[in-house]
Amino acid sequence: MKCFAFISYSRNDSKTAHWLHKKLEKYPYPHDLVKDEHKPLHRKYIRKVFIDVKDLKVTEEEFTVDIMRRLEEARYLIVICTSSSAKSSFVRKEIMYFLQTHNNRTDLILPVIVDSADEKIPDILSDLDILKRNCPIYNSNLDENSEANLYCFYHVVSFLLKVEFTKLYNRYESYSKRKRRFKVVLILLFFLLSVFSSLFLFISLDRQKELTKFEKSIFPLSVVFGYEKNFLSPAIQYLKESNKEFGIYILMPYCVSDLKHQNRIAISGDLIKEKLNADSIYSEELPTIMKRGTIIGRIADDQLEYDDVYIDFASTTSTFLQILNYKKERYPSLNEDRVIQDYSSTFIRQTNELLEEDSVYVHFYVSQEEFINGIKNRKQNK
Repeated sequence: MKCFAFISYSRNDSKTAHWLHKKLEKYPYPHDLVKDEHKPLHRKYIRKVFIDVKDLKVTEEEFTVDIMRRLEEARYLIVICTSSSAKSSFVRKEIMYFLQTHNNRTDLILPVIVDSADEKIPDILSDLDILKRNCPIYNSNLDENSEANLYCFYHVVSFLLKVEFTKLYNRYESYSKRKRRFKVVLILLFFLLSVFSSLFLFISLDRQKELTKFEKSIFPLSVVFGYEKNFLSPAIQYLKESNKEFGIYILMPYCVSDLKHQNRIAISGDLIKEKLNADSIYSEELPTIMKRGTIIGRIADDQLEYDDVYIDFASTTSTFLQILNYKKERYPSLNEDRVIQDYSSTFIRQTNELLEEDSVYVHFYVSQEEFINGIKNRKQNK
């Protein structure tokens, strides 16, 4: 077959036909999912897909020899089904000739229904009971890139390549997520670059003031993105799906000495033993959507009084210390503890903003005593 698919349509339906033709010929199909006997001739895309306006000069009055040859060469026939195509003698001739040259194999014909099937199916297809299959439906009232019309496109691809629809659509969603994440990173990098450029231009006027203003808002946010997306949100999603009550208690650093992460955990462990009569802190791996799961702290006690309590010490904020040391080289008189306090306050605010309604599950503290009391109050309020 020299042509992978032939699109048959009425001229009134050119917009839908051209949309499908363009999407198909620009779609890089997954080689690993398609068996060799179902692959298009092109090594990367679903090509060639024949459409008359692009590939052939055609008139409605004549069923040309060229059209007949193209139908003979096509592996599949795609029929755009509308009120216009149902009345089109030209579409009817194309369907009939395709069947004649393909041993009447109806399994090689795919109707794509526009909006609904009512009075829009060429009678020759209705007579063949092709509509007993699930046919793709294009919604002309929605944007071409709407979810409903993307569903239509991937159902067409599934039919042509003989690959399960869910595998193709899941592949598309994974690609879209990666693309969105990449776009967010690019925007963030561009934004940071713009801010740094602006900062450089005005730094001679008030260097210290500009740098402090920038870092209070932008620097914590760059850390917050990773913490929220890679730790907090996956953990919250998993715990919500487990249908259990829970609270995540997070102890933030509030001075330079708090950035010694292991010391902070050790002190918290001692206080938990003393104040909460628990045994220790241990790590638990939650099977979240993250590739390696999500590690979160738990409180070990024989009575399971704190079974709904999850804890974390925001280890990612150790980056604060690196930035602080960088600043100290340029501004030796900095109040180091004040800088860390500003970073932590901004970190807490920005994290809650990103979490939106899920922020109710998260409790931030900046002192060991408040951290322990918060957990204790949860137990008392049960």
